[in-house]
Amino acid sequence: MSTRDSSARTPHRRVLTPSTNRKRKADSDELTNPTEAETSGRTVQIGSADTNTPFRAGSAQRSTTSSANSRSNSRSTYAYLQTDNAPAAAPISTQLNMDRYLEDEMRGAIFCDPHFVNNFLSVKNEQQTLLRTELDGIPEDIQNALNGSITTEYGMYRPILNVLQSIKGAVDTVRNACNLGSLGTSFHDTHTMAIPGDNPDTQLIKPDLVLFESDDLSRRHWETLMMPIEVKSKLTYRKVAMKQLARYARAVFAHQIHRRLLYGIVICKWAATFVRFDRSGIVHSEPIDMRHSPKEFRQAFAGLMMLDRTEFGYDPAFTTKYTPEAQLEYYVDLPAAAFLFGDTGLDQDTEAGPGDSDVSLGAASAHQTPISRKLPPRRFKVIERLCHRKSIRGRATIVLRLREVRKNTDRQEPGSTSAPRMTRSRTKLEREEPGWEEVPGAREYALKLMWRDPNKQMEGEILKQLEGDYGVVQCQWYSDILRWDANCHEPGATSCKVCNDVTPAQVVVQQANNLGDLYVQIAQEDDDKEPQYVEVDTDGLIGELYEHRKARIYSWALFSTVGKLLWKADTPREFLEAVLDAMLGYWQVVNRGILHRDISDGNVLIGEPGQRYDRCNWKPERGSTVPEDGQQKSDMDNHPLVESRRLAKETIARLGRDPSGFLSDFDLATTHSGMKDELHKLSVKKERGIDSRTRDGYSIADTGPDAKRLKRDEEPSDLPPNPSLATTPRHQAYKLIDFRTGTPTFMSARVLFVRVGTPYEHHFMDDLESFFWLIFWCVLQHTDPPSSETGSINQPTETAQELLQQLDRSDSEFKTLAMTKKALLLQCSDGGQDLPPSIVDELERCQNSWVTNPAIVHVIVKLGFRFYNLYVDRSQFPKCTPADEFPKLIGIIADGLKHL
Repeated sequence: MSTRDSSARTPHRRVLTPSTNRKRKADSDELTNPTEAETSGRTVQIGSADTNTPFRAGSAQRSTTSSANSRSNSRSTYAYLQTDNAPAAAPISTQLNMDRYLEDEMRGAIFCDPHFVNNFLSVKNEQQTLLRTELDGIPEDIQNALNGSITTEYGMYRPILNVLQSIKGAVDTVRNACNLGSLGTSFHDTHTMAIPGDNPDTQLIKPDLVLFESDDLSRRHWETLMMPIEVKSKLTYRKVAMKQLARYARAVFAHQIHRRLLYGIVICKWAATFVRFDRSGIVHSEPIDMRHSPKEFRQAFAGLMMLDRTEFGYDPAFTTKYTPEAQLEYYVDLPAAAFLFGDTGLDQDTEAGPGDSDVSLGAASAHQTPISRKLPPRRFKVIERLCHRKSIRGRATIVLRLREVRKNTDRQEPGSTSAPRMTRSRTKLEREEPGWEEVPGAREYALKLMWRDPNKQMEGEILKQLEGDYGVVQCQWYSDILRWDANCHEPGATSCKVCNDVTPAQVVVQQANNLGDLYVQIAQEDDDKEPQYVEVDTDGLIGELYEHRKARIYSWALFSTVGKLLWKADTPREFLEAVLDAMLGYWQVVNRGILHRDISDGNVLIGEPGQRYDRCNWKPERGSTVPEDGQQKSDMDNHPLVESRRLAKETIARLGRDPSGFLSDFDLATTHSGMKDELHKLSVKKERGIDSRTRDGYSIADTGPDAKRLKRDEEPSDLPPNPSLATTPRHQAYKLIDFRTGTPTFMSARVLFVRVGTPYEHHFMDDLESFFWLIFWCVLQHTDPPSSETGSINQPTETAQELLQQLDRSDSEFKTLAMTKKALLLQCSDGGQDLPPSIVDELERCQNSWVTNPAIVHVIVKLGFRFYNLYVDRSQFPKCTPADEFPKLIGIIADGLKHL
C-alpha cells in the first residue's frame, strides 16, 4: 500500500539558490576570512577583482562521487567495454548520488508551458491534411484498449505501446510521402531491460518504454536511445515519474555528445505530459488525457514524431557510424572558416561533402576570406573525449580530441549501415555516404562544446588577448552556433548578427503545483511486484504567467594545442614541468590583467609530444610586429605590472624550451582592477595589426563580473520573490547569494571561508593556492603501473582515499572543507630542525611512488609552508604582488625539478 508524503503536499515557493546538498553555511572563521572586513570601502588592488558574480561551479567541477561525472572515460566507442584510464581514486557513483545531482540541477528550473504543443510540436500546414487522414485511419480498437479496468502499471504498457506505435506508423507514412525519412524505428517495452551504458549510476535505471535508433539488439545502448517514456498507474505519481524521466535524460546527455536537447513523456493513468529537457532546465506540457482526449493526444504525439533530427535534439554537424564490431564512432564537420587560409589539410578533398549546408556557425568566427567561405566543411573523427560534463542544465562542457578524415576509395565501408541523416532544411536527405579514413600525419585539434551564459564574454575573446603566450592554450577559432531554422543567413554561413542556437528563453510559463523541483523519494522497484511510490498532488498551476528561463547559447571553440589530463602524467618530471609551465602561463595571464578563477584538474593539461605552436611570443623572432607609439611605450613603462612582466619574460627565456604544459578553460575568467581599458587597447591594436585570425566584427566586451543577482546552483535569476509561491519547510525560500567562483576541491581556503552573501575580492594568490591543491590532489590519486609479477592493478590506500574524499566532499560543506585545507597547510609547516613536517608522514601512508619522490615532497612542503604563512599573518596577503610571488613559487617548483 502506498504512503503519502505530507510535506510533498505543501505548496512550493520558487527557490533561487542551491539545494541542501550544496548549501553554503553562513558562518566563517575569523582568522581565515579577511575578506568581509577588508573589502568594504577599499579600492581593489592590482591582481585582485571584486567578485560580485554569484557562485559558479567551474566547468571542471568534480562530481563528488564518480570519475565518470568529472571526466570523460576517454572513449569514442561503447563505454561498457572495459577501460583502464579512469582516475585512480574515483569512488563508484550510485543511484542516490545521481538523484542528488538532479535535485540540485533542476531546483527552480521546472516549468509548465500551457502552449507547449503549439510552441514545440506544431505541424507544418502543408503536412496537416495528409497527417490528419492517416491518423483518422487508425483502428478504433487500439484506442479502446485504454480502458478504466486497467489498474496496474504493468498492465498499461501494452495498450500504450500499441497506441504510440499506431500513431508513429501513420506519421512514418506521411514522412515517407514528404521525403522526410524516418525518425527511429519502433517503441519497445524496456522496463525489465538493463540498457548498456558508461556509468555505474545508469546500471539500475530502466525506462518503461523507449524509442531506439535501431531495432538491432546489439545496438541498444544509451548512446542510441532517442526518447524515453515513463508510465505510472496513478495521477499522483507524476512527480516520481518526472524524476525518473530526468534520470534517463541525464543518462542520455552523459552518453550522446551530439545531443542538444531531449524529449520524453510521462504517462500517469492515461494522462500524458510531454517533457523537454535542454540546457536551461525542464519545460513540460499540461497533462493530455489519452483516453478521453484521443485526438488532442494524437495531434501532439504526431507533432513530436514529425520533428526532424535537429528539432528532435541532435546536432546536425555530427554523424555517427557503426564499426564491424558494433561500436559507435562520431564524426563532426567543421567549417572551412575555422582554419587559416591556405591550411587545407593533407589530401583534402575539395568536393562538397555531406553537410555542406549543415554546419551553421556564427558571429564569433575566425577571419574568413571569400574563398574560405566557399570551401566545403572538413570532416573530423572524434578520437577521444577529453572532458564530458554529465549534467543536463548549465554549460554542459564537452571537449573532444579530433583527427581529420578523408573519403575512402571504397564507396561504403563494411559495417556502415546508419540511416541517411536529416539536414537543417527538413526536406533534404543526405546522399549515401562513402567510407572515411584518417588522414595520415594529420594534425589533431581539440573542440570544445558548451552552452554559455549570454551575459558572459566568450572564452575565445579572452583567449585572443593571450594568443601566443607561453603556457596558455591556443584558440584557433570560436563561434556561436547559428539557429538551424533561421532565414537571416545563407546556408553554410559562418556568421550572423541576428541569430544563434539558443535555448528558448521567452517561453511564457507557469509552475505546476508541487512540481517546481524533484525532491521526492523513489522506492526501489521489484520486477515481480506492482511498484508503490510516494503520492504527490501536482494538479493545477500556481502563480502568474511570466517569462523566466535563462537562455543558454550553444558555442564552439577549436584549439590547436591538444593535451592530456594532468593525472595521466607518466613521470614526476613530466608532471612538475607541466605544472610549472601552466603557472608561467598564468603569470602572463595575470600580467595581461586577467584572473582565471578556476585552476583545477581539468584545466591544466600536458602538451602532446612534438606539439606545434602557431604563435610563439616567447621566442624573440616570433614576437609582435605591431609598433608601439611613444605614448603607448611611456604608459607601459609606468604600468604597475611592468616589473612582473619583465621578470616573467626573463624566466621563460631562461628555460629555453617550448611549454610542456598549458593552462586552459577561461570560462570563469575576469579582469582584475584597472586592466579593462588596457585589454580594450590591446584588442584594437591586434585588430589593426597583421593578425590573420581576428574574428569578424570583433569588439572587446567587458570581461568583468556580472551585475549582482540571485543565484540558483549555476543559474542566476533576475526574478523577484513571488509571494504566491510557497516552498516545503526544509527549504528557505529566499537565500543569500554565494559569490564564490571555481571548483571547490581546488579553491583556496580563504575563498572557501567567505560567508554566503558576502562579495569578496578574488586575488591572484587564490589561484596560485589552487595550483597547490591541484598538485596535492594529483599526487594523492596517483597509482603506480600494475605489478609485473602479479599483473594486479594497484589501488590507492585507505589514507589516500580518505584525504581525497575530504577534499572532494559530497555534502559541499565549504567551511569544513576550508578547515581541512587549513589543517593540511599547517602540516606543511610543523616540522623542526631535525624533524620533517607531518605532511611527509601523511604522504608516505598513501604508498605510491610519487608521495615519497624527493622532488614532489619538496614542492608540496615548500608551497604549503608559503600559503600557511599567509593565513598566520593576514597582513602579508594584501602586500602580495605578482612580481614577488610568482618568482618565489615558480622557483620552488624549479628547485624541486633539480632533485630529479
